[in-house]
Amino acid sequence: MRIWKRFGAVVLGVLLLAGCRTIPDREWWGLNDPAPVQDGLQSQMMVFEADDRGQLYQPAQIQKMAQWMEATPTRPVVLFVHGWHHNACRQQAGEPACKGGGPYDSDYQKFTAFLARLENVEKAGAVNALYFGWRGDSVDTFIPWEASDFFTICGRKRASERVGQQGLREVVAWLRAQNPKRQVFVIGHSLGGSAVLWAVKEWMREAPDTTLEYIMLNPAARAEELETIKERLEDDARSRQALSLDQVSMATALRAAPDGSRRIIVLQSTADVPVRYLFPFAFWKRAIGFNRDGVSHSVHACSGDACRVTDPDCQLSLGGRMMIEAIGTGEQCQEQAKKAVWVMQTGKDVSAGHNDILNDVQAAALADWLAQRMAQFRMMEAGRR
Repeated sequence: MRIWKRFGAVVLGVLLLAGCRTIPDREWWGLNDPAPVQDGLQSQMMVFEADDRGQLYQPAQIQKMAQWMEATPTRPVVLFVHGWHHNACRQQAGEPACKGGGPYDSDYQKFTAFLARLENVEKAGAVNALYFGWRGDSVDTFIPWEASDFFTICGRKRASERVGQQGLREVVAWLRAQNPKRQVFVIGHSLGGSAVLWAVKEWMREAPDTTLEYIMLNPAARAEELETIKERLEDDARSRQALSLDQVSMATALRAAPDGSRRIIVLQSTADVPVRYLFPFAFWKRAIGFNRDGVSHSVHACSGDACRVTDPDCQLSLGGRMMIEAIGTGEQCQEQAKKAVWVMQTGKDVSAGHNDILNDVQAAALADWLAQRMAQFRMMEAGRR
C-alpha cells in the first residue's frame, strides 16, 4: 500500500504539472457497410464498436455482417481488436486528428496496411476484415511518453474484459456458428489480447475451436489468464497426437497444423516496457510472455542467408524477415512444435515497444503465415469434396 501511495503521489504530480484530457466514450462509425480496404483491392472491412460497458453501439451491425458473409461464403475472415491507447477514431470535420496524427487511429491504419500486404501475398488473396473498436484510452496526459497515463491501466483492463465478455463475444460467437468451414483469424493487440481471452475462454475450456485461430501481439493480460485455456487446449492436442505417429516439423506445425490442435500464437517483445515492467506493478502478476516457464519459442528478425533454415525441427523462417526457434533441441523441439499454444518471446528488432506492431518485419512474417494457412485450408477442403 505504501508503494501505491508513493506511485499515486508521483502520478498526481505529473498530472498537476502536465495536465490531462479525458477521452470520450463515444461511437465513431455508426452502422456501416463493408468497404474496400484500399482502392484497387478486393478485401473489404467493416467496423464494430463497443462502449465501456462492453455492449455493441450498433447491435444491427451483426445483421449487416451476416448479409456480407453470406455473399462471400468461402472468404477467410481477419478480425483485429486494438488495445490500450487506441480506439476506432475516424476524424470528423472540425475535429482534431486521431492517435498517430492521421484521419484514422494508428492501429486502424496499421491493420489496413497489413491487409493490403496480405492480399498481395501469393496464395493469400482477398479477405473479409473486421476492426473491433472500444475506448482503449480514457485519459491522455500532455507528456509524449505513452506510459505517462499508466494509472488508467486497471480501469482499462476491466473495460477490456467487459468488451470481451459481451460485444466481442457476440461477434466471435456468430463467426463460430455461421460457417464451421470458414477460416477465422482473430488478432488482439495489448488489451485487445485481454478482450480476446475473455471472449473465448469459456468455449476453449469446453470444446476448442476447429477453424478459428488466435494471435496476440504484445498482450496486456496476466499469464494465469492464458493458463486455464492452455491446459484444456494441450489436453486436446495430446489426445489428437496419440492417434498419429507422424513427426511434426516447425513448418508443418505452424503452417499446416494437420491435427488441428494449435490454436493460439503469442508474440511478446522484451522491449515492451509497460507490459514487462509496469503491468506486474499494477496487478502483482507477470504478463503473458514474461513467465519464463511459459515461453516456448524465441523470435528474431533476419534477412538473406540469416533467414535460411538449418534445423527444420527447431526453426521456421517467415516472410524472409523473421526466424522462429523452438526452445530446446531435438525431441524437445518436436514437443514445442506440437503444442496448442505457442508463446514466442522476441526483442526490439521485431517490436521496439508496446505499440510497435504490424511493422515491416511483423507484417511480412504474419502475411506469409496466414497465406500458408489459407492455402493449406483450401487444399484440405478440396480433398473433402
